[in-house]
Amino acid sequence: MPALFVLVFGVMGTYFFVFGHAAPEYGPINWHGNATECLDNWQQKKVDYNRIDLLKCNGAIAQQWRYNANGTITNANGYCLDVYHSGTAFDTPVDLFNCNGSVAQQWVVDPGAKTIINPHADLCIDYANAGTTNGNPIRLALCNRLAGQDWAVSSGAVD
Repeated sequence: MPALFVLVFGVMGTYFFVFGHAAPEYGPINWHGNATECLDNWQQKKVDYNRIDLLKCNGAIAQQWRYNANGTITNANGYCLDVYHSGTAFDTPVDLFNCNGSVAQQWVVDPGAKTIINPHADLCIDYANAGTTNGNPIRLALCNRLAGQDWAVSSGAVD
């Protein structure tokens, strides 16, 4: 009987640890501190170099992100926010790429300044041409704290 007791509670304990353990949280990254425009993985694709754009918030997986302790920002599909070809120039596109920990995937979220900076390029993510139409691409720009760089990372999305 004691062996059965140990076996049953051992299995139950494993179940609660594996299945009851909280999964990492994802949430939106909103532009300009509102819930109407979100950082978006274009057409929810899980492919290298997929475009990142600004899109009306809709709660889709394409708009669910997590800022990780290692400095990466992961989409709910498992791919990372990335600077195209590790670029360091103004107007370099921000894309989605298989997570590899490279300098192109390192970000510093500054909630006070409301910026998301790629330290390798020393540039901020910015919506291109100050346009707020659906599908407007995201790119790197000089950090200037103007409206195009005003990002709010969901508190549930910070690891």
